[in-house]
Amino acid sequence: MLLAFSRVWAACEVQPHYPLPQDPSTQQSILVQLQSVQDQCLRNSHYYAWRGALELSLGQNHAAIESLERALL
Repeated sequence: MLLAFSRVWAACEVQPHYPLPQDPSTQQSILVQLQSVQDQCLRNSHYYAWRGALELSLGQNHAAIESLERALL
């Protein structure tokens, strides 16, 4: 059973792109896409770092704190 969970966590296909786009609507669109694949990226620090950077840029400070903390863990 543990191996099945490992495959799910390893399936994260997110590739962060920096610098972040300047347009808030583009940032929001990327954030929506990231939220749709969260279940596949639960243990991916790059996913949470990118998500946190987008949230911070959009002024979603509380969400950014949680995402960036997950990236560190």
